[in-house]
Amino acid sequence: MLAVVYAFEKFRLYLIMNKSIVYTDHSALKYLFAKKDAKACLLHWILLLQEFDIKVIDTRGAENYAADHLSRLENPYENIFDPKEINEAFPFKTLNKIAHNDPSTPWYADIANYHAGNFIIKGMTSQQKKKFFKDARHYFWDDPYLFRTCADQIIRRYVAGQEAIGILKACHSGPTGGHYGASYTAK
Repeated sequence: MLAVVYAFEKFRLYLIMNKSIVYTDHSALKYLFAKKDAKACLLHWILLLQEFDIKVIDTRGAENYAADHLSRLENPYENIFDPKEINEAFPFKTLNKIAHNDPSTPWYADIANYHAGNFIIKGMTSQQKKKFFKDARHYFWDDPYLFRTCADQIIRRYVAGQEAIGILKACHSGPTGGHYGASYTAK
């Protein structure tokens, strides 16, 4: 149904003054135009399709050779993944762990050093410097925090270390969190 609506929207200029025949295995499409009480989205689609001179012809599955042929095509990617490669066992020692590289150095340390004391990393290529300065212009330093002015003009403060871990735990495991913690999810 959506494919038909999309096709008529996309090729509107070509189909508007011409008679069109839609061959489909979606038999409900024929009865759509006769339906009186429908939801708003369906009514929008009906109004859009009523602009065109459409004849809907229902083809049963046995007569629909194109769909039948496509369903029997061989899948070239069928044997790429070996089921033995997927490890179904999930080690419980990894639950309640947050991955991070070096907890003492936040990811935004280079930008913070640049804004706090005009320190720039040595050994960057010209492209890396260009990207660094392009990214750094969105940030500002207000001792001891780094802030960013986002596209929606909202100022966000960047956090790292234990403060970031505390925020993640509060958002995920707290009473108003997204889920009930790793131990409950693992059950």
